[in-house]
Amino acid sequence: EDKAKDDALAEKAKAKHEQDKAEYEAKVPANVRKERDQAKKTAKKKDKKGQSKDPNRPKKAPSAFMLFAVKSRNTVKEKHPELSFGDLTKKVADQWNAMTDAQKEPYNKEAAIAKEKQLAAMAKYNANKADEAPAEPPK
Repeated sequence: EDKAKDDALAEKAKAKHEQDKAEYEAKVPANVRKERDQAKKTAKKKDKKGQSKDPNRPKKAPSAFMLFAVKSRNTVKEKHPELSFGDLTKKVADQWNAMTDAQKEPYNKEAAIAKEKQLAAMAKYNANKADEAPAEPPK
């Protein structure tokens, strides 16, 4: 009963917000909206570009599914050469989902081994990175 009232109030508030937003947007000239949208897009791109990646950093360990996908992708591609990349991935995912836990076990073990190797490589990388970090200048 209270939830129904809350939902009704929320819907009413949402409708009012959408109406107010539409009225506001109608007042804003089209060229200003376009510039604002363009500024948002470039800001997102700058955020992504600003993050430099260290080429020496170890890659993330592959999951059990990724190990399965790498091994089975070629056989699926041979059976269905007409499939696009996305459709091929869906087909591989369907195969993975149809497998039992026992059938997935070898891939899970291989993924665990890969994860251990990646963690060891990451520890080594972080230790080397800490050694190479320049000391802070005195204040």
